[in-house]
Amino acid sequence: MAQHIVLRSWTGIETGPANKPIQLPEGKVVDDEQYNLPQLQEWGLRLAERTPARDILLSVGDKDPGYVVAALLEEALGALTGYVIVEKKSDLPEPDEFDVIQLAPSCVYSVNGQVPLGTSRLRYALGTIVAGRYNSRDGFTYTGTGPVLQALGGIELRAERLSIAAPLGAAIDAVGGVVNMLRVVGQTERFGRAENCPAVVIQACNFTELESGIELVNASPGNVLILLETRMRQRDAGVGILVDLGTSVWESIQITQSELFSGVGGTDMSGLPDNGNLSPITGRGRVFDAIVNGLGISLAGIDVNDVQWLFTNSTGVSDSVNVGAIQASDNTDETAIGTQNVFVKVAGTTTGVLLQRFDEGDPVLDNNLRSTGLTPITGLVSVDAQLVKSGGAKVFALQVFRNGIAIGLPRNQSVGTQGAVLTFSQVANVNTGDVFDLRVANTEDTDNVTAERFTLSVIRI
Repeated sequence: MAQHIVLRSWTGIETGPANKPIQLPEGKVVDDEQYNLPQLQEWGLRLAERTPARDILLSVGDKDPGYVVAALLEEALGALTGYVIVEKKSDLPEPDEFDVIQLAPSCVYSVNGQVPLGTSRLRYALGTIVAGRYNSRDGFTYTGTGPVLQALGGIELRAERLSIAAPLGAAIDAVGGVVNMLRVVGQTERFGRAENCPAVVIQACNFTELESGIELVNASPGNVLILLETRMRQRDAGVGILVDLGTSVWESIQITQSELFSGVGGTDMSGLPDNGNLSPITGRGRVFDAIVNGLGISLAGIDVNDVQWLFTNSTGVSDSVNVGAIQASDNTDETAIGTQNVFVKVAGTTTGVLLQRFDEGDPVLDNNLRSTGLTPITGLVSVDAQLVKSGGAKVFALQVFRNGIAIGLPRNQSVGTQGAVLTFSQVANVNTGDVFDLRVANTEDTDNVTAERFTLSVIRI
């Protein structure tokens, strides 16, 4: 009777009655009475690249639709060169003289159980995938000192649902290709090394008992590093670095909902100061909802307030802040009022204080607070000023301007020889390059006024 390989998780279609061909969305019928093995093989390979064996639905003989039989599955796929079930080392190609097992191109290796490799390492070919057959308890034990999984010459290193035990070795070694690891757990001495990789994506992985983590080397332009829901925990006496950026330069680094826990002599994350690991101008580094809080050093080289980095809501490191203030004290410069009810910049020599993602402009100007942060924020703009005027008291208005346009409402106060203090705050949107200054207007005539002291500040809320 005909056997039908139904790509359930790929097509999302329902199976028909037993022994009936299955109509795929593209109008093709999978039926070995109508199509020869190469055609079935082609479709089988497409599936094997997407999903493990257990997701293939078989309709065989008079079995009810939806009945999955592992033995029949293996028999049905056994002839396909693109799919190998690995239950022991001999199911893999023979190691070469360097103890390297060269995996086949365009082939899925589905690992069932823990497979001892001895000191042999696995080297990827183009299109190779290594995945646990059912869950992350399927994988390899390795007694060597090198990497378990290796991809060189621009080959992608893709591993899913694996367990790697390598007490003296590393999980990976990748050069030039994408690294894509999903739900891999391990107890290894080192996570491994990625050199000139255009993308390194490590998701839902858990590595413990590390001496050191991942070493990033000479990254390529436009590249991406992502750690998502991943845990790297160093042994208590560990002295290495869990995320070692070295001198590599990235377009994007994102560490989200992940944990880096160093040992007593270790470091959670290390890199270059002054945004040195990020592409000039366009590069961004983001650490969100993470735990960077081991027994050792949380950050080495990197500063949470480097302008191209953004740390938010993470344990063990402070949030990046956007705060800036300018102030004048003991000021005797009189602000000249040319026209009644027309705002002019308050005169006086100002000094910048607490400037994080803010500066005083380029070139530096008095009464000038400029946002240099790369991410738009909502800011609290605050003013504290003491005004004084010779002669009779007049009502003056004080207001903050952003890029030459007034924001909020003016604050009015009668000012005379005894002086008057005005303090107020307001919320404003703050974008890169926005310039804030403090201005004053005489609502009654053109008499001048002096701000003996004033502070203008903006802080992210």
